[in-house]
Amino acid sequence: MIALKDGIRSLVRIDFQGRVHKHFRGTGATERCANEIHVLKVLEERGCPNVPRLLDSDPEENYIVTTNCGKSAEPTITKAKSDALFKELEEQYGIRHDDPEPRNVTYDQRMGRFCLIDFELATVLEISEAPSTHIDRAQWAAGSNQGRRHLTNQDSFLCFKQNSKGAIFSAEQGEAILPLPLTFFAVSDGVGGNRGGEFASSLVLSTMKHLLLEKGNNVVKEEEVEYLLQETHENLNKKAQQNAHAAQLSATFAGIILQGESLIWANVGDSRVYRWRDGELSQLSRDHNFAFRQWKRGEISEMQYRMHPRRNVLFDSMGGGHQRISPELGLEQWKSGDLYLICSDGIIDGLSDGKIKYFLKEDLSLESGETKAQLLLSKLKEEAVKNDGSDDTTLIVVEIN
Repeated sequence: MIALKDGIRSLVRIDFQGRVHKHFRGTGATERCANEIHVLKVLEERGCPNVPRLLDSDPEENYIVTTNCGKSAEPTITKAKSDALFKELEEQYGIRHDDPEPRNVTYDQRMGRFCLIDFELATVLEISEAPSTHIDRAQWAAGSNQGRRHLTNQDSFLCFKQNSKGAIFSAEQGEAILPLPLTFFAVSDGVGGNRGGEFASSLVLSTMKHLLLEKGNNVVKEEEVEYLLQETHENLNKKAQQNAHAAQLSATFAGIILQGESLIWANVGDSRVYRWRDGELSQLSRDHNFAFRQWKRGEISEMQYRMHPRRNVLFDSMGGGHQRISPELGLEQWKSGDLYLICSDGIIDGLSDGKIKYFLKEDLSLESGETKAQLLLSKLKEEAVKNDGSDDTTLIVVEIN
C-alpha cells in the first residue's frame, strides 16, 4: 500500500485496487470512526454522488475502507469554490461538514468533478433541520411470457446497475439512486428457431453486459454504444459460423443506458424503446422494416402497419450473417417523472400506441410495497397477452421519480 497521510489523527493508505484504507488515531479515535461510518451511510442513502462510498469497516479497530475520490484539489481550488461545495452538501443532502476547508476537497478525473472527503467531523442534520431535497430514483420491473406458438421463450431481457462497491446488481425488479455510474436495461428477441432464437437473444445481452463491464465506471458515449453493438453483432455471427445449423442466427436489440444525468437509447430490429414524458408517449426507436417507413411517412395508418404482411421482415438485425449493422441511437437528458418502456414485438402485437397511452394515463392504486413500474408491467403485459399472446411478450418498465 501507498501512504497518503500519516498524521496524529489518522493513517490513510491506498491499495493496488485504488481503495482508501483509513486507520483513526489519537484522542476520540473511536468516536470519530463511528461518526464517519454513520455519515457515509447517510450520504449513500441520500444519493450524494461526490463523496466516498463505504466499502468495509471495523469499528473495534477504528478502521474503514472507502472508494477513492481522486487527488487533493489544493492548491488550485479557491476558498469560495470550496465554501460553495460544502454549502451544497448541507443544503441538498442535510450533512454539515464541521471542517469545511479546501484540504477536504479532491478532484476525481473519472467523474470530472470535485468531491468532499473526511467526514469524521461532520453532523447529520435531522429531517426537520435539513432543507427539503428531492432524490431521483430509477425504479424498474421486468418480465416475459412465452408465446403460444413457441416451444421455448426466444426473448431475453437484462437489467443491471453498478453499486457503490463496483459490483453488479441484476434483478427483475429494483431501484437505483440517480445519478449512478451506469444502469443498463435491454430486451432482445431471437430469430433462428426455438433453441436458436433463445440462444441468440441471450448471447446478445450477455455480450453487451460483458463489454459494458469492461468499461468500468468510465463514461460511455453514444458512438461507443454503436461500437459495442457492432462487436456484439460480430460475436453472434462468429458463434453462428461455428454451428452449420445456425448460420442465420440473429436477434433484435432495444435498450437504454442511464449514466450520470444522461440517457442513451439504441435499437436494432423491431424491439422498441418508448418514453412517456409530461403526458406524451414517444417511440424513440425505429422498427427496421420498410412498412414502418411507410407508416411514418403517412402512407399507411398504424392499424394498416400492424396488419402489414411484411411487418416482421427486417432489413437489419443482430447477426444473420451480414457484415455490419446500422443501429438507431439517441442521447438525451432524463427528467424526474419520465417513464421508459423497452419491449419485444409481442407487446406491440397485443397493444396499440393508443392502448399503451390509456394505461399510462390511468390513475393507479398501488398495493403496499408495490411500485408504479411493477403495476404497469403487470397491466401492460397481461393486456398484450390477452389480446394476442401468440409471440413471446417481454417488457421492462423504468420509472424515474
